[in-house]
Amino acid sequence: MNNLKLNLNLNLLYVCLIFLCLPQCIYSFDPASNVKESQLIKKRFMDDIYKVEKATFNYLSNPSFYDGISDDINNLGIDEKIISELNDDELDKAFSKMFRLNSSKNFQLTIFENLFNEKDRRGILKKRDKDLITMVLIGQRDFDKLKTILKKYNIKSDISDMDIEPFSSKKDIKYLVYDIKDLKKADLINLPIDEGRHIVFVMLLSCGNAEIALDSIIRNSLSLRIFKRYGKIITLDFSPQSILYTKKHYYNFSNIYSAYNHNSFKNFNLDVSPGIYFVKNGKILSYTNGWDRDNGIDEFIKKSKELGFDSADDITNLDDKDIKHKLVPKVGDLLSKIPDKEKIDFLNNLRLINGIVSYFGYDILSKYYNNSEMIDMYDHFMPFAVELNKYKGTVNEYKLGDVIKDLPDDEREKFVLSLQIDKGFIVGCGYFTPIIDLSAEKQRDFKCKVFGCS
Repeated sequence: MNNLKLNLNLNLLYVCLIFLCLPQCIYSFDPASNVKESQLIKKRFMDDIYKVEKATFNYLSNPSFYDGISDDINNLGIDEKIISELNDDELDKAFSKMFRLNSSKNFQLTIFENLFNEKDRRGILKKRDKDLITMVLIGQRDFDKLKTILKKYNIKSDISDMDIEPFSSKKDIKYLVYDIKDLKKADLINLPIDEGRHIVFVMLLSCGNAEIALDSIIRNSLSLRIFKRYGKIITLDFSPQSILYTKKHYYNFSNIYSAYNHNSFKNFNLDVSPGIYFVKNGKILSYTNGWDRDNGIDEFIKKSKELGFDSADDITNLDDKDIKHKLVPKVGDLLSKIPDKEKIDFLNNLRLINGIVSYFGYDILSKYYNNSEMIDMYDHFMPFAVELNKYKGTVNEYKLGDVIKDLPDDEREKFVLSLQIDKGFIVGCGYFTPIIDLSAEKQRDFKCKVFGCS
């Protein structure tokens, strides 16, 4: 009897406990509670986005700020449901500001992709959005996803049909680079920087100061020989067309590579352009950040000599073909694929500074020539930055069509089609007759504007 009473009391106690806990259980599964939590996450996410929006500096200026926000966002547990609750304006801001976090150590690609997909679902994608996600996927080296995006949105890119070797965990990531020899394939290789002497020239392909530094090195006889022997150009950019153009433009300098990522070059700052590292057996002997336009080349040669990078036994002799202009075709032949009317418009709209092309119509060329052919076109019309920089701001810029207006109508076209242009310089002309007929004063002025004043 006592046992029966005990069991009844225990059962009653269990029932009471269940009823006492039931409100708490009901609350924990309360949809209203989940909504509040979701709203809190959304608010904290947008607060972080507004911090990025208000920042007046970039990642390189304050990496800890961006890394901190990136970590905060990663810890929020943002999923597709929370993203779907953003209004259009919040979604737009979140996507564009998340892009500014893409250099952060723990950048969350999944969140960025989900923001993009939600914009796509709502039909509010902009062209800029597609550009941003392609840039991020290139930076992440996620070429499979990139090709899917390029195909889905019909985005023209030289990467679309390229065979790009995927990263394998079996590869040693140290000094891992993409070797791009043509527009068909990109191979992953490890550069032997741990052995021997190397001059590692770090640049961003769009950096004007890096171009001037490279121009200066390449156009000086001694530094060119040193760089031909030891130089390697490393960029974080993955732009096959730009890399191939750079290889061709700079005296067929072939040691230009795209780094796999930052971890491949842990002791090198790939974000500073230009950065020049003198390396022996993997040890950095000297490093310069930036380029002094007045004294940079002297400092480069001085440093090379001090560190033993100028040994006569090591410096290769250059053939004439490495340092002299090749036979340059007349632009009339060079532009043979372009209809006559557009060809003349293209040439008339060339802008010149002291005989150097400062502008040419990229759109007209790209309309009629494929990527490989465009690389050849660049080599003719793209000037060396260091040469152009000498005259910017000190010499007037002229449109070729305006310069030749004094020539007889029936002679103008013959003259312009006979011009020879190489590496941005007008290096020759096959039809001088109309110039001879000009007065002596006009001849001087004409030659100075078209061929440059010595």
